[in-house]
Amino acid sequence: MADVIEHVKQPKKLLKSLKKFLKKDGRILITVPAYQFLFSKKDEVLGHYKRYNKKLLKKELSGFKVENISYFNTFLCIPIIIMTMLNKFLKRDYIKQVETTPNFILNKLCYIIFASEKYFIKYFNLPFGISIYVLAKND
Repeated sequence: MADVIEHVKQPKKLLKSLKKFLKKDGRILITVPAYQFLFSKKDEVLGHYKRYNKKLLKKELSGFKVENISYFNTFLCIPIIIMTMLNKFLKRDYIKQVETTPNFILNKLCYIIFASEKYFIKYFNLPFGISIYVLAKND
């Protein structure tokens, strides 16, 4: 469930119903946007109800055994936080700019930076990031 439950008013209820479709010891992989303080006009336009931290995401997963949980999109986190907070402070309506693919070179550079995290996340959980993933097992 890649970036799904933030669109649901009652994610705990959704997860409880999905649990019925998982086999015993079946697993579910979920990603969500992180940090409620980053909630912005972009989240509203995208239909998000909230952003998460690890504690809140674990709480939504009652009835599942969390096997692994980590932040990701860590290496681009600081510039994204700065830009989001600046745009919020200046009350900019920047949705079209945010959702537009940047020029080829900038896009390629961001892709390389983001993709490089896969070499680290295999070995340890990242301490912060723009998103969170969780792998949970059906009990």
